[in-house]
Amino acid sequence: MDFKPYVLMLFGNALLTTVICCVVVGVILLREYRPTIARLKRERDAHKRG
Repeated sequence: MDFKPYVLMLFGNALLTTVICCVVVGVILLREYRPTIARLKRERDAHKRG
């Protein structure tokens, strides 16, 4: 079986693209939903205090 570097490059490119996309989506979700989560926690704590 011959070693084909193009297959390795294709696999590496696909893996790198997937990792970069996951990181970008994670950052976007954290930026968008962090204020909402903080607000909900404040409301929950205020509700518990009475």
